[in-house]
This record gives sequence, structure tokens and C-alpha cells, in this order.
Amino acid sequence: MNKKILLLLCFLIIFVTLIFGKNKISYRNEIEIKNYYNSNIINLSESQLTEFLNSENQEKYHIKTADDFITSLRYEFRIKHSFPFGHTQIDKLIFKRSIYYNNEIKDNSYFGAEIRQYFSRNFNITFKYFYYPKIYVNHYESVLDEDNYHEFSYSKNYYNSILRWKISNNVRLDYQFKFSQFFHNGYFTEYDANCFESVIGSKIISTENSKLYFRYSYKISKAQAEKAFENLAEIDEIKDPSYESNIYYFSFSTPINLKIFSSPLKFSSNVEFEERFYQSNQALEIDPYHFGRNDKIFEVESFLKCSLSGIKLKLFYKYKTRKTSSAAGNFVEEDKEYSKYEIGFTIEKKFNF
Repeated sequence: MNKKILLLLCFLIIFVTLIFGKNKISYRNEIEIKNYYNSNIINLSESQLTEFLNSENQEKYHIKTADDFITSLRYEFRIKHSFPFGHTQIDKLIFKRSIYYNNEIKDNSYFGAEIRQYFSRNFNITFKYFYYPKIYVNHYESVLDEDNYHEFSYSKNYYNSILRWKISNNVRLDYQFKFSQFFHNGYFTEYDANCFESVIGSKIISTENSKLYFRYSYKISKAQAEKAFENLAEIDEIKDPSYESNIYYFSFSTPINLKIFSSPLKFSSNVEFEERFYQSNQALEIDPYHFGRNDKIFEVESFLKCSLSGIKLKLFYKYKTRKTSSAAGNFVEEDKEYSKYEIGFTIEKKFNF
């Protein structure tokens, strides 16, 4: 569905709610400011980082620094009502903008909408849509022009539907179906892809209000590859970045009672591990970066949250690494493996009216 039509539909639903759903309507604004440091903003491998820091191959790199400080502003407008089914519905409009202090080429934003419909206290369905106008990745050589480096960037449609069922006071089951569309700039249309992800999860709440959450996802990303070109005879190399992956996720959170704070602190940590298997059917010499390649992506993140005078403060640290094995050998592994970390804080304030 065209993103403009979808957003218009979301706005129409919210407008109808405002006109006809006059019983027990509440509105809320939410603003979140996030400030953090990213140690590797375009996921450079160790060899690429050395090349960049030594000012080698300068036409390839269009960033000013490999790391950066980022500030993002997220705004959310929420409407809560009981139209049209007589049960609680929560509608949201969301916008986020991220600014990089030294590398404006990485600045990005997204906007979208969310509708959550409750059918009982224990069962609800959520629909989300977000549009990302431009996400910059790096500069690469293109199969259309192998003598120069060109910007590799894309826009993205993201759809998500979620079913949540609270089967007891301590256990909740979730199922999600995610669908994403990636549209790259003209030099890299073979990377255009449709991505399907099926997710099942469970949250367990203990008597001490500690929480455990488990999630498993199976993802399929199908790229355009040779279908992106009208005349294959003019293309020497066909790249097919299609892949399938298994994703395992675990999180834990617990309150921490300290006398110096009026409300308890909350500590949480999550771990995600993805096994990604590339599906290129091209010959090894034609598509060495995708044929016979497997990635293992590991991410861990920890938070410390507290509330002070109606303001929520969160401190966080995140570490991410990718390990690659390839039938093409060491040069692919050296180019694709990377690690990075982020550290920072967020401030969140809600305004009811």
C-alpha cells in the first residue's frame, strides 16, 4: 500500500475518533530526548577503520569522523478512547529526528502511526506503520559504475501487527508479523528488498515484579538481484543479498530499591543473537560478498531507569558485533566484521490534557 494512502488512513481513523468518539477521550503528548555517543557510525571493519584514519582511499569515505555524538528528538501524540468497539483503543502519531554533531550525512528521521485495540483487559491487537525517508549507509562501487564510489542509501516502509494475550497475571504471549520494504538509490537497486519476519514471544512477571521476556524470530529478506536490471547483458556482476535468519532475544528487568530515591530504580538488560544465512545463487566469483556467507550478529544492552518529578531518566549502554564466515575467504570476513558501542541517556516527559 502506498505510504501516503496508509498515513492518510491512519489520520482519518484518528479524525473520526475525535468527531464521534466523545466518551472518555484523553489526549497526551510525549517528548523524548536522547543523547548518546556511537563509536562506529557506519559499521566500519577494523581494516576499513585503519584506512579511514590514515586518510587512504579518501573518495570512498564521506564521513568526517568514524564516531560521533547524536541527539534525537521523538514526539508522540496519543489519543485514548473507546470508539468504535466499546473497548479501549489507543491511537498514536509519532515523529523522530536524529542529528549527528559531525556527520550530517547520517542525519535521519522517521514518522508513522500506531493503533492498539483492546478487546478485553487480557487481549489486544496493535498495528504500526513507519516511513523512513532516507538512511545513509556508506559509499560503495556500483555494478553500473565500478570506477567510482556512489552513495549507498535507502528509504524504508515498515509495517508491524502484534497480538498480545495475557493468559494469567504473570504470563503474557505475543505474536508479531513484520513486513519491511527497502528502496535503494539508483546505483544499487539490486539491493531493493521485501523482508518478512514472524515473531513469537512470552513475558513472565515474578512476584517481586521482576520480568523475563523471551522471543524468537524467523526472517526472510528477498532482494531484487537480477530482477532490478532490464538488460542483464550489460551487467558483469549480479549481487544477491537475499538472506534468511534466526533471531533469539532475551530480556530481564527488576526494580532496585534505594532509600535516596522516592521511587525504585529499574534495571534491565537484553541480549539478541542473530544467525544470518545469505541465499545468493550466483557463482562465487560473481557474487563473493554474498555467496556462501553466514553472519553471526550479537547485541547486548543494559538500562538503568528512574523517575524524578514526573520526568523519566534512562541511562544505557549497548554493544554490538558481527562475525562473518565466507566461502570467498578472508577478504570478505575482514570487510564485513565490525564492533561498536553506544552510551548515553534519554529524558522523557509526558503531558496530559
